[in-house]
Amino acid sequence: MLKTCLYKKSPVTFSDTGKGRVVVLLHGYLGSHKIWEQTISHLSKVFRVIAIDLPGHGSTSCYGYAHSMELMAKCVKAVMDHLRLKKYVIIGHSMGGYVGLAFADLFPDHLKGLCLFHSTAFADSQEKKQDRLRAVSAVKANRNIYTKNTIKNLFATKNLKYLKDEVSFATKIAKGTSKQGIIAALYGMKDRQSRDI
Repeated sequence: MLKTCLYKKSPVTFSDTGKGRVVVLLHGYLGSHKIWEQTISHLSKVFRVIAIDLPGHGSTSCYGYAHSMELMAKCVKAVMDHLRLKKYVIIGHSMGGYVGLAFADLFPDHLKGLCLFHSTAFADSQEKKQDRLRAVSAVKANRNIYTKNTIKNLFATKNLKYLKDEVSFATKIAKGTSKQGIIAALYGMKDRQSRDI
């Protein structure tokens, strides 16, 4: 069931499914809560599953020109406070993992566990930071071409013909991400700190 709450006077969208111990799902870059549909279907049989649209993604607002991982973590905390939930496990995919790590730094007493799913605790290398800046330029030039190519590149070339439905689904979600949301996330990821200690 889709719900909303306010963070900085703007709406944050999330789903809330199932009962039991709480698991929070944080999607990756160009994703939304929808990317977790199959996962929610399985996990919600045993857990209460909260899947949040991070700032600038899905139906959640943008909050400026750059979305730091800390800002996104505070947005997640606003949702959990709205639901009056005190302890939970966070599972973060890619960018969602960066947000989960920032959450662990800011609000450690609220975490029962943290899972990084295809993510890392390391900051971007200088080369990766340059890639992010090139991506910003590509988004400004043509957001639709950028999102289509970015999603396609997430899949192994040999699997593209077997996973057409999955590629199409992820591309549809990515195309729903605004230009401002994409750029804000790119700057936030580029400037995030290393949390490998």
